[in-house]
Amino acid sequence: MRFADNRNKIVKYIPAVVFLIFIYGMALWFIFSPKPDYSSSEKRYLQKFPEVTAEKLLSGDFGSEFETFFADSFPQRNTWVGLNAYTALAVGNNGASGVYNCKNGYLINKPVSIENNLDKNIGAVADFAKSINTPTTVMLVPSTGYIVDDVLPTFHDKYNDDEDISKISSTLSKDKIGFVDLRERFKSEYKNGSQLYYKTDHHWTTKGAYTGYQELCKALGITPIDDSTLKKDSYPDFYAQHILEAVFGSLRQIISKFGITLKIPTGISP
Repeated sequence: MRFADNRNKIVKYIPAVVFLIFIYGMALWFIFSPKPDYSSSEKRYLQKFPEVTAEKLLSGDFGSEFETFFADSFPQRNTWVGLNAYTALAVGNNGASGVYNCKNGYLINKPVSIENNLDKNIGAVADFAKSINTPTTVMLVPSTGYIVDDVLPTFHDKYNDDEDISKISSTLSKDKIGFVDLRERFKSEYKNGSQLYYKTDHHWTTKGAYTGYQELCKALGITPIDDSTLKKDSYPDFYAQHILEAVFGSLRQIISKFGITLKIPTGISP
């Protein structure tokens, strides 16, 4: 009986021991595992350990930055993120991580409201145009989900490109700023089979960039360069890592031929 009692006591403590081993094991794994500076899958620099100052401690900024640091530096972070995404899809929660898993292999960002920064950004563009005292033209790229709407899941949030672009265009016209509206041309090109956006990245393809360039040239009264004269590189296994070389490489060719200098206004918020 005494042996049985002792065994029951040991069994009773096993869950607590296993829990403590897990907690301390994960803590040690976190402390001694390498901390990457950059996430190639997310295309962003990860949060570093925050500076400890009295000001940050009192304001709460240290806690918030440390929370981000902990999430960014968690061991095997990409694996856990992937498991979470697959779990969300398995239970029918498409778009849980801000991205819709769509038909035809598309991964499309959920729509993001720009209402809070819209007036501020329009004002920044208007101020920029006045400061350079030069005819200014603005061109906005429609969101992927707005153009490629036939591949979206049945239940999805609304893309407000029509309302936002119309408001921006009408407001800028009051300041005599030109506006290039790509919606109609992009809808037509996509309907005719052109791939204007990458399937696994929110940027436009070189075809999309060239189509936008053609519309910009039309607005500025410039004859566009024939795309047959441009060098083309193909990346059949592309999964977003070549976006900068592909898009900006083509733009550099176009810009260099015209000697155009691009200026970016300050004060723009996403």
